[in-house]
Amino acid sequence: MNIDKQNISIENNTAYPINCDIRWKADSNQAPLLIIAHGFKAFKDWGFFPYISTVFADLGFITICFNFSMNGVSNNNDTYDRPDLFENNTVSIQINDLKKILSSLNNQNFLLDKVKQKWNGQIFLLGHSLGAAISILIATENSNIRKIALWGPISKVDRYSPRQKEKWKKDYKMTFKDNRTGIELSIGLGFLEDIESNIEKYNLPNTVNTLQIPMLIVHGKEDMTVKPAESAKLAEMYKGDNLFYHIIENTGHTFGVEHPMNMTTPALEKAIEITNYFLLK
Repeated sequence: MNIDKQNISIENNTAYPINCDIRWKADSNQAPLLIIAHGFKAFKDWGFFPYISTVFADLGFITICFNFSMNGVSNNNDTYDRPDLFENNTVSIQINDLKKILSSLNNQNFLLDKVKQKWNGQIFLLGHSLGAAISILIATENSNIRKIALWGPISKVDRYSPRQKEKWKKDYKMTFKDNRTGIELSIGLGFLEDIESNIEKYNLPNTVNTLQIPMLIVHGKEDMTVKPAESAKLAEMYKGDNLFYHIIENTGHTFGVEHPMNMTTPALEKAIEITNYFLLK
């Protein structure tokens, strides 16, 4: 693969940068832009994200894979070196991060001139898990988004039981172990307060109901982290004319990939194949 790469940091109102990896094929022309958003406990260098960013670039896209500014991982790091930032993350911050990327596309110092010359002006979103939810919420507000692809999407942002919330409010944070990295993380009360104060705004089925652009959902049938029933709910609520909905057998939330990623899997390759067909159709 003859893929070029540029790393850019965008300043945001969190005072912490949004670190982006931009990849493109050196000989590509008239390429659409694909922005890739990671999930709740992930980052741009986690598992399959560098791989799929490179593969989609080789397939003819300009890809932007980025770290949400408060995801707890510094630029080009592959582990949580800033858990203090993760603790203060919110859905609102992540929405604003993606908005900032979109508003920066035409800034002089964001995309290199040689990349701008290759871009055909189209923008697609690909989100995984919570990143899929952020993509849904953004797509309804930004008329420049042409298509949206959702991998293992959640159907509700408020995912916590009354008992969990009670303890969360008592302790001012919720602490858990990230099974993928083995690191103990905490998420502060601000995350919960943000969800509870934006119940209607973050209603994903209602938001999907208003979505008119083409939408793809890809979900692993054995996903124990986000059950396939959640993507089925989103598919049911979509009233547009262009829904592509695929369940991949014998795989879970990350399509059989762990961190660090040692090799690809048949399920991941199937997800890439389906997504590429959908985006270029």
